[in-house]
Amino acid sequence: SGSELIQSLVLDDAGDIYLTGQTNSADYPTTVGSYQTTYNGSSTTSWWNGGDAFLTKMKADGTDLIFSTFLGGPGDDVGYQVAVSPNNDIYVVGKTSSSGFPRTPGSRIFNSGLNGLTDGFITKFEPDGKKLGYSKLMGGSGEDWFEGVYINERDEAYVAGISKSSNFYTSANAYQKNSRGGADIVVLKLNPGGQNVYYSTYLGGGADEQY
Repeated sequence: SGSELIQSLVLDDAGDIYLTGQTNSADYPTTVGSYQTTYNGSSTTSWWNGGDAFLTKMKADGTDLIFSTFLGGPGDDVGYQVAVSPNNDIYVVGKTSSSGFPRTPGSRIFNSGLNGLTDGFITKFEPDGKKLGYSKLMGGSGEDWFEGVYINERDEAYVAGISKSSNFYTSANAYQKNSRGGADIVVLKLNPGGQNVYYSTYLGGGADEQY
């Protein structure tokens, strides 16, 4: 009954369809037993102001949902890209302004809560959509979000996005440790369990970059 925006669509080897984006509808279709069946966003009907991200898996022939779940807290949450691993785990990256966005424990480089105006998130779902493998927030004191994710055969996640923060986490081996402009690209690689990162770096010049 509200507004929906689809940001990403991928297929798995069986042809099943995975969608992510944002919804402002409390009655967006969800399935019994999926991770989050209750809408946590605001009551606005404008998709750009306070909705939840979602992850929906449809049958290859489009006749039914395999699972469908909200993903978000009381702020503005958007899924920008979905990816499926060789093990059929599902990854969603995006942005959140929700202090209560779902988060699993990890190393100190990940935010313990919302750190800036918006943070980037990477959330890994188990294949049935019922549980999280992990969910992490990363960001500095400004605006940060993730727009791209790729999963290799070892279940390692490569993530890219944008940071408008001068204090986004960078690793000791980072190609570019400091921000050079108002908006820089950020690139990072997570280990299979999502407890840590192999590297995290800015990538940009003196002006603004976009992913």
